[in-house]
Amino acid sequence: MYEDICYKKSYLTEVVARIDFATPITGFEKTLPSKLVNKLSKIFPILEPVETVGHQLQIGADGVKQTEMRAKQWNFFGKEREKQLVISNNFVFTTYTRYHKYEVLNDEFREAINAIDKEQPGVIAQRIGLRYINNFEIQGISITEWGRFISEKLLGTLTFFETANLTRLFHIAELKFDDIDVRF
Repeated sequence: MYEDICYKKSYLTEVVARIDFATPITGFEKTLPSKLVNKLSKIFPILEPVETVGHQLQIGADGVKQTEMRAKQWNFFGKEREKQLVISNNFVFTTYTRYHKYEVLNDEFREAINAIDKEQPGVIAQRIGLRYINNFEIQGISITEWGRFISEKLLGTLTFFETANLTRLFHIAELKFDDIDVRF
């Protein structure tokens, strides 16, 4: 579809696909089923489980209540750590630092999701996200000269701020198409 679009340098530094589960998966707290590990290891051959610690604060009339939550997070990596799949009892996500095309990410992420669904049927997604992260750093070009490369309409707020101290500036547009929300 986009084969004719070629850049001398790709500014895409990371692509992330994520699913948050509506309710935690209880079967992945201590170990992962061997069938699931074998299936995922074909795409993500390096497995590194990690203990995670989360803190929850509840502020109320009777003061602050803090709860510590420990969980296992299952990190799978590509052969060269160019991609990562993370499985937790609350979410699953994949991140690619070497991205070639959407179809590869889609196929591999779907395969992981299908494998999880086989082991834990009935898991419901609460939120699904896909994020492309671009990092534009062009040597010799100051932030005020970006109008040569990017539409002035997208750079509108640049003129509002003093650029000497500016380190980051976000524009967010949220669009709705039927039941799909898109944030750009």
